[in-house]
Amino acid sequence: MELSEIRKNDYERYFCALFAKDKRDDLFRLYAFNNEIAKIYDVVSEPMLGHIRLTWWREATQEIYSDGKTREHEVVDALAELVNNHPNLKKEDFLKLIEAREKDFDENSFETVKELEEYCASTSAKLLEMVADILEVDRAPAKDIGIAWAILGILRSSYINIPKGRIQLPKDLMEKHKVNLDRFGGKEFLENSKKLVEELVELAEKHLKEARKNAKEIKKSLPILLLTTLAENHIKNIKNAEFDVFSKNTEKENYIPLLSMIKIYSYSIVGKF
Repeated sequence: MELSEIRKNDYERYFCALFAKDKRDDLFRLYAFNNEIAKIYDVVSEPMLGHIRLTWWREATQEIYSDGKTREHEVVDALAELVNNHPNLKKEDFLKLIEAREKDFDENSFETVKELEEYCASTSAKLLEMVADILEVDRAPAKDIGIAWAILGILRSSYINIPKGRIQLPKDLMEKHKVNLDRFGGKEFLENSKKLVEELVELAEKHLKEARKNAKEIKKSLPILLLTTLAENHIKNIKNAEFDVFSKNTEKENYIPLLSMIKIYSYSIVGKF
């Protein structure tokens, strides 16, 4: 299993996993699996090929749980070892992660904000809930952090994804704020879209606040809880850009600010969040 792939494509979760100590390698195995299914959209030339790859992963996962057999793939081997190390991990959760990625190949964007939240809950939040199972801690904060993380990820990648035809903004908000994708990049689009972005940022903040309220077993949960600090930094960057996430990148790649590093270090030492 190549850790370089996780560092490259999922750097912040990789960084937070370093605080898992004896369960660090199992988190890397889970993130490697997630990376494989999440990147399918970007590596296939047409939706049908994406569905075929997702079916392959669905079958490979079912085989691990049914008879312990593994296909010739290093991440499948890592997945089998993860399942063996943690019998409490449910097959249904892996299958839900795979199923949720089918939405990536839907040409239609989300109809409502609620539908967007459901997608976030089935992808990023489901992943962090499984991290909670590995760490043997409460799932509740993981769900809220995961939803917030996914919302911010969608906003931060929109300046790249929308020109490629990948639309993940909810239609009800686009209609509410008169955001016309046919005028993407234009002055009117950029001005109207700021209110849409602001509303989604407020939703992410709401979930982060709920996660902080429910946070327990701080030191054991650090690989999950530390993502709130990084998410808050992304929110700060978006606000500093005056909610313009469509004409520019709002942060450096694979970069964690010094202030965030100091906060993370203090949480790891004193166990307060």
